Amino acid sequence: MLQKLLWLCIAACILTACATSSGVKSYQASLADDYQLSDEERWAVKQADLYLEKLTQQGLIYRQPEAQAYIESIEARLLANDPPRYREHIRLYLARDPSVNASALANGVIFLNTGLFSALENEQQLAAILAHEIAHITERHNVKNVISTKNSLMAGHVLDVITTTAIGVGGIGYLPSALSIADHSQSAESDADQLGLQRLVAAGYPPTAMPDVFAKLQSLPRLTANSYSIFSSHPSHPQRIAELRQSIARDYASIAAPAPADNTTFTQIKALLMEQNAKMYLLRRDYLKLRMMLEQAKDSYPDSDKIAFYQGEAAWGVYQHWSEQQILSHWFNAESDPETTVKTDNNEQNSEVEETLKPQLLDNAEAFYLQALNNGDGYLPSYKRLAKIALARGQPATAESWLTRYLDSKPDARERRRLERMLEKIKTNTLSTKTHLEEK
Repeated sequence: MLQKLLWLCIAACILTACATSSGVKSYQASLADDYQLSDEERWAVKQADLYLEKLTQQGLIYRQPEAQAYIESIEARLLANDPPRYREHIRLYLARDPSVNASALANGVIFLNTGLFSALENEQQLAAILAHEIAHITERHNVKNVISTKNSLMAGHVLDVITTTAIGVGGIGYLPSALSIADHSQSAESDADQLGLQRLVAAGYPPTAMPDVFAKLQSLPRLTANSYSIFSSHPSHPQRIAELRQSIARDYASIAAPAPADNTTFTQIKALLMEQNAKMYLLRRDYLKLRMMLEQAKDSYPDSDKIAFYQGEAAWGVYQHWSEQQILSHWFNAESDPETTVKTDNNEQNSEVEETLKPQLLDNAEAFYLQALNNGDGYLPSYKRLAKIALARGQPATAESWLTRYLDSKPDARERRRLERMLEKIKTNTLSTKTHLEEK
């Protein structure tokens, strides 16, 4: 469905390519009761509405009450000094996408990918990103851009500071990437930085959060090159960081530093979303990116047992799907390009790679699952995974022991009957190992 929508909108772009953005009024004027949208503005807003509708229909909007309330509280703080119509027009949504990204649409909608939180350290950095995106809406950069270029499905702006993962079908990131929607001018980006900085300070956040978040995102590992790089037409990270720091030194040096922020809620929401992101990466079998995300999050994530568990899941996933992943050797080199294949036409060489490295994956997964158990007081599903590792090694007695310990530790387990049947088959040597290795 999304692919069909994509081509329909490309066709619409071609048919309306001669339109210009010269008639786009100011944000304040556009919200007046008597303001009549131009045909071009109406088209841009309609595309954004359609995009939101499709994402909602396909379940790509993450609806979690605590997380939604939290991001809206930051939005309210950033818009506290604006007219009520601003606050009504700008709406926030969490998008089910583990990539590090955010988007502002021509209809006033801002998407924050669930993956964004894994890259941030505190609420100030999140507020800085929101302030930047709000500036794109209040300056109507997204409306002007889509009208003048007609190259955007969602009439939006993908946050110019971040794109660390390429999303496949099933997420939202591949659509902006395919259409290169983030092609704002350098002046528009600089304006959004400076206006976002003003809004950030007015809301009581430290001005340094803006350059700090750019520096943080600049340091993230880039797993794959993006041929539609959003950096292509934007100021470079060092340039925009330098400009922001100059502005802070010039305009905000006399401002007293705000009291240290309480990031308790931010940390809780980040932990909640991290688990969602991990599950999405597992669903996509994107194990190396999962591993990289966990490495970034482990120092600030409060539940180290779950971090270890999902690290084990990533290693186990690569082991299970070695033939299709073709990334086994990269697991042991975090700086490798996961798109580079380790497969060759030399079957003997491939067998040697598999024979050498696959056992190490089992060792890695086992070590992580044991760490997750934390001497029996940790994340109990690790027992089940340890049983699968034992089966993969041809050790049914060990698998039986791990499953028994899981059932003893969790007598109310929902899958108790299935696991009891599995235990009986292990004892009677009637278990189909391949089938059970592929089960959850």
